[in-house]
Amino acid sequence: MRQGDTWLSDRIGNAMNTGIVILNYNDAGSTQKLVDSIIGYSLIGHIAVVDNCSTDGSLKLLGEKYSDNKKVSVISSGKNGGYSYGNNSVSYTHLTLPTKRIV
Repeated sequence: MRQGDTWLSDRIGNAMNTGIVILNYNDAGSTQKLVDSIIGYSLIGHIAVVDNCSTDGSLKLLGEKYSDNKKVSVISSGKNGGYSYGNNSVSYTHLTLPTKRIV
Protein backbone atom coordinates (compact mmCIF):
# COMPACT_ATOMS: atom_id res chain seq x y z
CA MET A 1 0.00 0.00 0.00
CA ARG A 2 1.34 3.45 -0.84
CA GLN A 3 1.73 6.09 1.83
CA GLY A 4 -1.61 7.77 2.37
CA ASP A 5 -3.68 4.83 1.10
CA THR A 6 -4.75 3.79 4.61
CA TRP A 7 -5.80 7.30 5.56
CA LEU A 8 -7.82 7.68 2.39
CA SER A 9 -9.30 4.17 2.42
CA ASP A 10 -10.56 4.76 5.96
CA ARG A 11 -12.57 7.64 4.56
CA ILE A 12 -13.85 6.28 1.25
CA GLY A 13 -14.18 2.56 1.92
CA ASN A 14 -13.44 -0.42 -0.27
CA ALA A 15 -10.99 0.11 -3.14
CA MET A 16 -13.18 -1.83 -5.53
CA ASN A 17 -15.70 0.98 -5.21
CA THR A 18 -13.38 3.60 -6.68
CA GLY A 19 -13.38 4.11 -10.45
CA ILE A 20 -11.26 6.60 -12.37
CA VAL A 21 -12.15 8.09 -15.76
CA ILE A 22 -9.27 9.42 -17.86
CA LEU A 23 -10.09 11.30 -21.03
CA ASN A 24 -7.67 11.02 -23.95
CA TYR A 25 -7.47 13.00 -27.16
CA ASN A 26 -4.45 12.53 -29.45
CA ASP A 27 -2.04 11.98 -26.53
CA ALA A 28 -1.61 8.27 -25.90
CA GLY A 29 1.87 8.82 -24.44
CA SER A 30 0.74 11.07 -21.59
CA THR A 31 -2.35 8.98 -20.98
CA GLN A 32 -0.24 5.82 -20.73
CA LYS A 33 2.13 7.51 -18.27
CA LEU A 34 -0.81 8.54 -16.10
CA VAL A 35 -2.44 5.10 -16.16
CA ASP A 36 0.87 3.39 -15.41
CA SER A 37 1.50 5.74 -12.49
CA ILE A 38 -1.82 4.98 -10.77
CA ILE A 39 -2.59 1.40 -11.80
CA GLY A 40 -0.89 -0.02 -8.71
CA TYR A 41 -2.95 2.01 -6.22
CA SER A 42 -4.98 -0.39 -4.13
CA LEU A 43 -7.70 2.24 -3.73
CA ILE A 44 -8.51 2.16 -7.43
CA GLY A 45 -10.74 -0.69 -8.51
CA HIS A 46 -11.07 0.26 -12.17
CA ILE A 47 -9.64 2.76 -14.66
CA ALA A 48 -11.68 3.71 -17.72
CA VAL A 49 -9.68 5.41 -20.45
CA VAL A 50 -12.08 7.22 -22.77
CA ASP A 51 -10.70 8.11 -26.16
CA ASN A 52 -12.48 11.22 -27.38
CA CYS A 53 -12.32 10.28 -31.08
CA SER A 54 -8.57 10.77 -31.50
CA THR A 55 -7.23 11.04 -35.03
CA ASP A 56 -3.68 9.85 -34.26
CA GLY A 57 -4.30 6.17 -33.52
CA SER A 58 -4.41 6.65 -29.74
CA LEU A 59 -7.43 4.40 -29.33
CA LYS A 60 -5.67 1.47 -30.99
CA LEU A 61 -2.37 2.05 -29.14
CA LEU A 62 -4.02 2.28 -25.72
CA GLY A 63 -6.37 -0.60 -26.47
CA GLU A 64 -3.44 -2.85 -27.36
CA LYS A 65 -1.39 -1.73 -24.34
CA TYR A 66 -4.12 -2.56 -21.80
CA SER A 67 -5.97 -5.38 -23.60
CA ASP A 68 -4.85 -7.99 -21.05
CA ASN A 69 -5.39 -5.83 -17.97
CA LYS A 70 -8.75 -6.40 -16.27
CA LYS A 71 -8.34 -3.22 -14.21
CA VAL A 72 -8.25 -0.96 -17.30
CA SER A 73 -10.89 -0.47 -20.00
CA VAL A 74 -10.18 1.55 -23.12
CA ILE A 75 -13.40 2.90 -24.61
CA SER A 76 -14.23 5.14 -27.55
CA SER A 77 -16.63 7.99 -26.84
CA GLY A 78 -17.94 7.67 -30.40
CA LYS A 79 -17.53 11.35 -31.14
CA ASN A 80 -15.52 14.29 -29.90
CA GLY A 81 -18.12 16.21 -27.99
CA GLY A 82 -15.64 17.92 -25.68
CA TYR A 83 -14.43 17.22 -22.19
CA SER A 84 -17.77 16.81 -20.43
CA TYR A 85 -19.21 14.62 -23.19
CA GLY A 86 -16.21 12.29 -23.05
CA ASN A 87 -16.38 11.95 -19.28
CA ASN A 88 -20.14 11.60 -19.10
CA SER A 89 -20.29 9.09 -21.96
CA VAL A 90 -18.59 6.49 -19.80
CA SER A 91 -19.21 7.45 -16.20
CA TYR A 92 -22.70 6.02 -15.92
CA THR A 93 -22.55 3.29 -18.54
CA HIS A 94 -19.20 1.52 -18.10
CA LEU A 95 -18.24 1.98 -14.47
CA THR A 96 -20.05 0.20 -11.71
CA LEU A 97 -19.91 2.60 -8.81
CA PRO A 98 -21.75 2.34 -5.54
CA THR A 99 -24.44 4.82 -4.61
CA LYS A 100 -23.08 8.18 -3.43
CA ARG A 101 -19.53 7.39 -4.51
CA ILE A 102 -19.32 8.93 -7.97
CA VAL A 103 -15.99 10.75 -8.14
